[in-house]
Amino acid sequence: INKKIIFRNKSEICFKNNSLLFIKDSELIIKGSLNNPIIFKGCEGETGSIVIDNSNINLGFINAKNLNFPEMNLRSLYGGINILNSNLIGERISIINSDSEDAINFVDSNVKLNTLNIENAKSDALDFDNSFLDINQIFCKSIGNDCLDLSFSQGKVNSLEAIFVKDKVLSLGEKSTLKINNLSAVKSEMGIVNKDQSNLLLDKYSFQKVKIPIASYIKKNEFNYPKLTINELD
Repeated sequence: INKKIIFRNKSEICFKNNSLLFIKDSELIIKGSLNNPIIFKGCEGETGSIVIDNSNINLGFINAKNLNFPEMNLRSLYGGINILNSNLIGERISIINSDSEDAINFVDSNVKLNTLNIENAKSDALDFDNSFLDINQIFCKSIGNDCLDLSFSQGKVNSLEAIFVKDKVLSLGEKSTLKINNLSAVKSEMGIVNKDQSNLLLDKYSFQKVKIPIASYIKKNEFNYPKLTINELD
């Protein structure tokens, strides 16, 4: 709490016995490179989780493996990595074998990233609640539920690519606004689900072997109809 924390190149953090890394009111610098990322992982069949609250985060390259949701008194969080009330800017976050409800969950945060890569997630991959996102590339593969889920959030994504998603590639709800340049969905249950007064502006959408490519509707009565614009469809 209230520290300047630096993870230097070649750092590797091993979680055991459902341990929790909790950082609050701090400046966090996570270095790492493409070939030598900072590694956070559950070890020897055990696991752990990360919570970062009200902090400024500057990161290079992170690989996270085998994380689960945290067990905290009087607080319910569902991500292997939880970013709360924070500002994050960085290069790449890669998450493999997530065992939590969300591989990574952003709440009340500003996020600017080059790449988010999620593979083999038990449930949702990316969850944004009341947050702003500016992401160049998102890649999802083998996701048990949704790839990208937004509520009360807004932002832009240059490229979203997903394969083997068992529920929704993109779930946009609760007055969210999102602009995407390119979206590709392959071998997934649902492509785009846009609902509850959300606004999606999509330049190019391509899909293959998707059961429901597009769904747009009101789910919750307190919201108005959603808006969906697709400029090019393949």
